[in-house]
Amino acid sequence: MRSSVGIAVGRNILNTNSKRFLIDGGVVYTEEEIANSGDTNSSTEGFFGFQYEWFRYDDPEFDLTTQLRVIPSLSESGRVRGNLSVVLSWEIFDDFNWQLSFYDIYDNKPPGVDASTNDYSVVTGIAWDL
Repeated sequence: MRSSVGIAVGRNILNTNSKRFLIDGGVVYTEEEIANSGDTNSSTEGFFGFQYEWFRYDDPEFDLTTQLRVIPSLSESGRVRGNLSVVLSWEIFDDFNWQLSFYDIYDNKPPGVDASTNDYSVVTGIAWDL
């Protein structure tokens, strides 16, 4: 389990009626509880990233959002984490949407024994706006 708290600044680089691009960065304090051991790991990390969103409010509505964060550790030499997410939401008919998401979380030095460097998932579902 990982918990983080921090501060960030960001800037919209592009903001139109169909696209948005922003960059951000900051510093976070992270505490990790290592599975099956009871040990904890605390670290200070920096981060920087971007988010790109392409959307349409006309029928059929859609929204494609891509977000990437690179998180180098400031207190553990050589450790770098990263988060990538791509989320698509497409309106099938009025207020009824199909969603598809892809997530990849990377850690070049994951805590714990035999821990994987990547954790990824693909999720799909439907949503109805009331």
